[in-house]
Amino acid sequence: MAIIDKLWLKKVINHSKLHEGEVNVCHYVVSKGLSKGENYASLTYRCAVVYQVQNEGQEERRLDLFIKTLPFGEQHKAAMEEFGAFVREAAFYQELLPDMRKNVDDVGAPKWCYPDAPICVFSQKDGPDATIVMLDLSLLGYRVGDRQNGVTEDEARIALRSLAKFHANGIEIARKLGSDYNSSAKYPDILKPPFDSNVMRDFMKGNLVFRHMENSLRKIPGHEAKADRLKKYLDNTCVDGAERLLLMRQFKGNPALNTYQLGDCWVNNMMFRDGDDEKGNKRVRGIRQLDFQLVQAGSLFPDLHYFFGSSTNIELRRKTKTLLKEEYYPVLFQVLSELKAPLKPTDYTFDDFWKEFQAGKEFTLLTGMFVLPIIMARKDDIPDYQENDLAIEDFQSMTEGVMAGESSHKILERFADIVQEMIDDGVI
Repeated sequence: MAIIDKLWLKKVINHSKLHEGEVNVCHYVVSKGLSKGENYASLTYRCAVVYQVQNEGQEERRLDLFIKTLPFGEQHKAAMEEFGAFVREAAFYQELLPDMRKNVDDVGAPKWCYPDAPICVFSQKDGPDATIVMLDLSLLGYRVGDRQNGVTEDEARIALRSLAKFHANGIEIARKLGSDYNSSAKYPDILKPPFDSNVMRDFMKGNLVFRHMENSLRKIPGHEAKADRLKKYLDNTCVDGAERLLLMRQFKGNPALNTYQLGDCWVNNMMFRDGDDEKGNKRVRGIRQLDFQLVQAGSLFPDLHYFFGSSTNIELRRKTKTLLKEEYYPVLFQVLSELKAPLKPTDYTFDDFWKEFQAGKEFTLLTGMFVLPIIMARKDDIPDYQENDLAIEDFQSMTEGVMAGESSHKILERFADIVQEMIDDGVI
């Protein structure tokens, strides 16, 4: 990649403030960052850099970086620029995350209350060399989950605790901003919903993506009644998929819970670190949230619905209430208490929380229709956007092809259960 050279790496490491002196890059090795299907918004690279620090002798040091750059193709790049993907993520690392951490420190809360974000050493929000550069978590013991089968229960529990921590920090930032929360005064780059864009409207034109799911469901014996209910919902309620997604993502609930959404919290936008528990059993002990390219102001509930709709299997999703009650809700209020927030669990009980969660449940259905064919696709079904452009039509063709291919059975098994849940709960 043209942007990665010794001069640029020197700029990145100097900017990181990892050392007091300037550095000289000795040599470096660049490799591909992710496989197809693990990220659709960026080109990714891993870079092992060997360097020396000026005035500290000849000792060589090594830094392992994970680098995200704008996509290669012009249409793909234009779509990500309209979403503001790099602008948002850079704004998160440069503005929102430091403010969250500062607030934790200012109120004397423990550092475990910090959001579970990776260490970003450099970010540039726009221009042809827009980049996000982080320490490579894979070399720090972190791994991705299974996008085909979804998170394990261990992974789901730690993910929900992590989401609660992020949302609690956002609640306090939003509360202290007051009227500026809904204005562009503080974080202008992350205020507007990213899906409020022509790119999303073009992608959802004619509800083709949702209709593919309805038609695929109808072809499976025994699911015709579910497909009929889904068709009725698409004919009468979700006539315009893009606008419906926007509406449900903006669901607010209790205004005291105004916060910042991660926006894209699915299994491969998290990395997990394993370790032994007190009995010597392997457990998930750590997590880092990734891809803050869709961060936005809004309610906490869409993140939760997105997570359950995109990243949990049938068995786990049936434990939604239990998982939220045991993991998300108590950690949310534990962190709020540490942050000295005025909102208490006596003011907003779990029953209150669950009622509002249920009220926005339609977003789980929308998420399932929208992202399951994309995130559960086999690698062979995914276009190679490392070397070629990726237009809206390519995405549409991909989802249609996935639902006609070998991946469809597993996708539809999970999706059919979501549809049945929506029917049972009176959502559709």
